[in-house]
Amino acid sequence: GLTASEIAEELDMANSSVHDHLTTLLHKGYLIKSDHEYDISLKFLDHGTYAKNKIRVSTVAQPILEQLAEETGEAVWLIVEEHGQAVYIDKGIGKNAVPTTGRIGHRTYLHYLSGGKCILAEMDPDRLERIISRHGLPSQTEQTISNESDLHTELETIREQGFAFNDSEEVEGVRAVGSAIVCDDSVIGGIS
Repeated sequence: GLTASEIAEELDMANSSVHDHLTTLLHKGYLIKSDHEYDISLKFLDHGTYAKNKIRVSTVAQPILEQLAEETGEAVWLIVEEHGQAVYIDKGIGKNAVPTTGRIGHRTYLHYLSGGKCILAEMDPDRLERIISRHGLPSQTEQTISNESDLHTELETIREQGFAFNDSEEVEGVRAVGSAIVCDDSVIGGIS
């Protein structure tokens, strides 16, 4: 949470304008206030759940994720692409799962996730280039592919083999394998 003054400073806005906005958001239920600090409310959870339930794959994936998690003992994640980024939609957690920073709703880059690379490999080349142009290929670790030529080579390998690896590209020491979810010749998500 932040105070009204901290928000005004962060946004470089007048305190009075920020106060008006905060009052409206508080009144509408989008914020909570405690000890002079404002924070988001659970009303966003309602909106997020509604958006998640509109994604077709989300409505059928949970039992599959749980089965994979049980069989492998690992964490299994479902991601989709939105606005050129990966969004974690759902998960299954096995008994030997390595804890990571992933959480449902988290947005991150596609190019360092195994499931994200599979999504990119299935994309139309023009769409892929727009995503790279918009978001770049920032490095998360020393192993992250951050060169466009190297990424294209990796995506070609993924197309040939049908799956991708993430070998310490997102989190040092954590590895993953992923696959795209394709329906009617369109990529609708990735699983890792």
